[in-house]
Amino acid sequence: MGFIKHPFFSSEHGHAMVHSRNHDIVVMISSADHFQKFIPASRRTPETTIDEVSKNVVLLGLPAKSKQEVDELVERAASAGGKAFPAVKMEGCDESMMYTRAFADLDGYLWEMVWCEEGMVKMADEALSKRIEELEKKSDA
Repeated sequence: MGFIKHPFFSSEHGHAMVHSRNHDIVVMISSADHFQKFIPASRRTPETTIDEVSKNVVLLGLPAKSKQEVDELVERAASAGGKAFPAVKMEGCDESMMYTRAFADLDGYLWEMVWCEEGMVKMADEALSKRIEELEKKSDA
């Protein structure tokens, strides 16, 4: 399908798979336990219905240019009838590096807005470029 593992955003808990032709397309594949950390706490209850569980198999993520834009977009979704969730602290990151908030749309599907600090984005891009070079060298051999 044309995806390669992103070394910067992959771990033993999950993998970020980047499309080889368009590096802006990223699919995160996580273990069930790790994925649950991305689901807002108010959505993780023992009473969760089968329908709600099936909707929480996918979390759609979109980039934002700033923390302020993250908040604005989530609040805009809430004012249109969605449900806004508070910011989630990412493991190994503080708000100065990465800031995320989620909302549920009118059908209950989860969306996550993400802002990353420029230095973190640069490190991630460098790690991906190095990985692509390694793969190209292997294919040339």
